[in-house]
Amino acid sequence: IVSGRATVDESMVTGESIPLEKKEGDSVIGGTINRTGLITIRATKVGKDSFISQIVRFVEEAQARKAPIQRFADRIASRFVPAVVGTALITFIAWTLLGKPVNFSLMMAVSVLVIACPCALGLATPTAIMVGLGKGAEMGILIKGGEVLEKVRQLTTVVFDKTGTLTQGRPRVVKIVDLAGVGEEEVLKVAASLEKGSEHPVAKAIVERAEGKELYRLDELEEFPGEGVIGKLLGRQAIVGSRGLFDRLGVNLRGYETIKRLEEDGMTTVVTFYDGRVIGVIGIFDEPKPGAADVVNQLKGMGLKVIMLTGDNERVAKAVARSLGIERFLANIRPHEKAGVIAKLQAEGEIVAMVGMALTTPLH
Repeated sequence: IVSGRATVDESMVTGESIPLEKKEGDSVIGGTINRTGLITIRATKVGKDSFISQIVRFVEEAQARKAPIQRFADRIASRFVPAVVGTALITFIAWTLLGKPVNFSLMMAVSVLVIACPCALGLATPTAIMVGLGKGAEMGILIKGGEVLEKVRQLTTVVFDKTGTLTQGRPRVVKIVDLAGVGEEEVLKVAASLEKGSEHPVAKAIVERAEGKELYRLDELEEFPGEGVIGKLLGRQAIVGSRGLFDRLGVNLRGYETIKRLEEDGMTTVVTFYDGRVIGVIGIFDEPKPGAADVVNQLKGMGLKVIMLTGDNERVAKAVARSLGIERFLANIRPHEKAGVIAKLQAEGEIVAMVGMALTTPLH
């Protein structure tokens, strides 16, 4: 990015349903979608260097790479084959010396080759690995090679990304709190009037909740990707966003206890400010996926440690983790910090599987 700021939807590449904030100096991937903001970008990788080409090359290399068990089988076969050929030759000579016809001696030698040749030893392992890689590809799983399949049985820890992995990735409004006596509908209308042009999932959830209502005229709008928006409705200032945005703007925030209570219930909070005062708080909830808690319990039953990573604050993360039966979680983790978390766990001797991580983040 040469200039500008934006939120970019990289879900088609990373699986992350929430757009990521990008600013000058950050890299974006060809084919991803700019949801909000205006940016100028410079192409630095094209053709064979593009991300899609890298994925194709990645799959080809994974299929060609030999797993340790396959290398072991090849070493055994390399020693076994000469021994078998030698035995067949000895068989041929022995029967010939015993006065048997050449045809009979040759048939005995070939019989030894057929019975003892280590074809299965050389073919079974690569065949099994190829089938495993192919099945993974059918299920949308990119397996880096046979070595990965071998390491899976040694796992000690499974780390989950929260949004879109443990949760649905489709936030919705579940609570509206009026803090100024203007009514819940007014709080929603102000928020939706500012957010109606945004493609951010939280903004879309607010606008969907206000569907069918007559919204206010928007005169001005300034976006803060990942934090919220500021604008003017009917000539009066309005702000809709996170607590962090209000702290950065130096706006005195009312209703802290209300915000705390909603976050402790697992909701992401959006504060609404209009005409010089905070008028309300909107609680957004991203429901856990059906079966997510069962998967967590199954993994724990296998003796594996389960950890959740999320960019949400501590209270929201704690509530979500508790509902899924996860004892350990790490909150306020930005996307670029997740690889460091995995590296730290590996340094502690853990064999880690990461579920939900972007392909662009190195984990090995």
